[in-house]
Amino acid sequence: MPVPVRPLTSAAAVLLAGLALSGCGHAGTASGSATASGGSGPSRLSELSGGADLSGVPGPSGAPSAESAAQDRPPAAAEGPGAVAIGAARACTTANTRLVFVASAHHAGPQQPATAVVQLTNTSGTTCTMVGAVVLTARDDRGRAAPVVADTTGSGTDTVDVRAGATAQASVSYTDVTPEGGASGRDACPVSASRVEIALPNDEGRTVGVTDTDGSPGVFTVCGPQVRFDRFDRFDRFGH
Repeated sequence: MPVPVRPLTSAAAVLLAGLALSGCGHAGTASGSATASGGSGPSRLSELSGGADLSGVPGPSGAPSAESAAQDRPPAAAEGPGAVAIGAARACTTANTRLVFVASAHHAGPQQPATAVVQLTNTSGTTCTMVGAVVLTARDDRGRAAPVVADTTGSGTDTVDVRAGATAQASVSYTDVTPEGGASGRDACPVSASRVEIALPNDEGRTVGVTDTDGSPGVFTVCGPQVRFDRFDRFDRFGH
């Protein structure tokens, strides 16, 4: 015999509805609590990891954290070909300069040496800097004597900034006459060089043809042991 189903009384319905609402409230509270804890960032991760360093742990997309990426990023390199950093400036090198060696326009006399000129022109678009000694080497074309070597150390090697397109120059004092005062020439003196080698600070040397003051091929003839290579100064076509 079927058991009749009695409808709930109004009091029972109210009680069940209250229990359902109470359960939903607890679930919403728990969800909200988890979201707040998850949004606390590194402090929450530290709690979960027992205090371990998680700075390199990949983020949700699998990429390293910003801090880890910054630490792994290589330092910025100097820009431009042949660039060597000197603080914020670039060094004058073979890659960004042109060198000219001009033999003396006059012979040495009793009170005055012969004076050659080394000119350095900045061919780049930015200022370059020389810090240290510049070395000059002259080898006799016939190999009759040891090379003549001189540098700018004795006259000071202060920093020299050469603007883009500008020229700096240094003088080279020497004697081109024999000890007896005879006329100079390829056969009269031990070193007669149609080419010289010039090495800028911290740079490889380069071979430069000797010219006369009119630009034609010349000879650097050295008859005595004393050769003085002065420091570089800024120079323009009108003089110092």
